[in-house]
Amino acid sequence: MKIFSKYIINEFLAPLFLSLISFAVIILIVQIFNQIYLITDYKPSLWIITKYFLLQTPFLLLETAPIAGLMAVLFALSHLSKGSELIAMRANGISIFLIARPLILMGLLFTGFCIFLNETFVPQTLKLADHIKRYEIEKKVTPLPSIRHNLYFRDTHDDLYHIGTFNPFTNTLSNILILGFKRGITLNYRIDAQSAKYKNDQWIFYNGYFRTFKNNGSEIHAIPFYKKIVDLPEKPSNFFKKRVTSTELNFTQLLAYIHQLQMRGSDYHKELVELYLKISFPFSCTILILLGIPWGWNLGKYSGVTTSFGICLLVGFTYVGLIQVGQALGDSGIVTPFLAAWFPDLAFTGLGIWQLIERNR
Repeated sequence: MKIFSKYIINEFLAPLFLSLISFAVIILIVQIFNQIYLITDYKPSLWIITKYFLLQTPFLLLETAPIAGLMAVLFALSHLSKGSELIAMRANGISIFLIARPLILMGLLFTGFCIFLNETFVPQTLKLADHIKRYEIEKKVTPLPSIRHNLYFRDTHDDLYHIGTFNPFTNTLSNILILGFKRGITLNYRIDAQSAKYKNDQWIFYNGYFRTFKNNGSEIHAIPFYKKIVDLPEKPSNFFKKRVTSTELNFTQLLAYIHQLQMRGSDYHKELVELYLKISFPFSCTILILLGIPWGWNLGKYSGVTTSFGICLLVGFTYVGLIQVGQALGDSGIVTPFLAAWFPDLAFTGLGIWQLIERNR
């Protein structure tokens, strides 16, 4: 069966890459037309505008991955059907489950790749793309000074900041929380302070704690301080930054932020839904592949691109619609964040398993 599995995988991989690139290019073109005003209104150089759109490619690959996986399964099984190979497999007693096994394995590997992409490249590239748009294309300048409250953002070292109040007239901060990460993944240190003041090109923190952590998240030290000089990359002008979005954070960073919202008694339903979506959405790659197997198993000898593309569009719109409905219900607290994020996957998984059992009869 090893040779058989390798053969099925080889039939799947080529259309997977083609589908992934094709869908990403289509969405990138749509994205360019949607943001054509950036070119017509601001007239950036060719290099800047190219860099801006290319940096969105990892995110677009992630967004199109589930539909690309479904399209690849339908193409692969359609090709086997055209060569009468599916008929020969059925005649030799090969069940649909034997075909499903290597395809589901590839789906799980594909899911792992998407999670890796979402945890590493996507947050960084979206952050860079946003910087290019705001400062290199739109030429935005630092806003006029004003007292700001409840600031939350990420610095150049991927550390997370929550500032209760920033006073630009005195260059002071209050109710400070800073979470420092190793390589943007593992929590390394935490600073809690009542206040801080920027003086002589350095930040002086007052009345707080400096905590350090092991790689497993357990606390090593919790050192209190009355006055402490903290080497931060941020100057007062940096506290006018735009609030970071959940798409610019990886799983660990978003989880740490949710924990702080819980401790403050703030509402965190929206962030928790986003956290679950960071896992549930990549798993849809495996689930839509599972769903595509029984449909591809029944494709006729002369079925092909039109049928496959039509099925993908129908399933894609249905899946995206369910995600948006679930997200809205989760954000409002009508359903639990877990159910809001995982309901489309659970529903499609049940449908896929039922279809597999039906087709095997």
